[in-house]
Amino acid sequence: MSSTAPVTGAFSGIGRAFAKYHEARKGNVIITARRLDALDTLKTEFEAEHGVTATAIALDLGAEGGAQALYDRVRAANVAPDMVINNAGSGGHGAFVDRDLEADLAMIDLNVKALVTLCHRFGRDMADGQGGKILNVSSTAAHMPGPLKSTYVATKAFVSSFSQAIAE
Repeated sequence: MSSTAPVTGAFSGIGRAFAKYHEARKGNVIITARRLDALDTLKTEFEAEHGVTATAIALDLGAEGGAQALYDRVRAANVAPDMVINNAGSGGHGAFVDRDLEADLAMIDLNVKALVTLCHRFGRDMADGQGGKILNVSSTAAHMPGPLKSTYVATKAFVSSFSQAIAE
């Protein structure tokens, strides 16, 4: 049986690397990011390279209901992932009081709220019998002060602490 993993933020960087690694090991991937055109290109590349099934789902995980929509679409496709890679995230730079509050709240929605939602939804399925693993991508920034990245650093500290807690 082939392994299947949704990979959030799969369009570039670490998310793309995780998706490529999984598909290179003959695992099917559900790649998600906001840009469907970029995801379709990646989907074609993955399927051609290793003959796996790649499914592209374009949506904004930080939008209200975005993470639930991803879960619902995966389950509607009758897929029960045995691995989830939560990589999607955003950052920002600048003194906290000078930054746009809405931008920081949107960062919290994506970096924290979406991740918690996906961990809960897929984690419940895994705990109910199918088993599986969840990889939450944090940052070394989680372990140090970041005066010009205060909200980003705080969200990554949350991801690290939360991930360690649910691992227990």
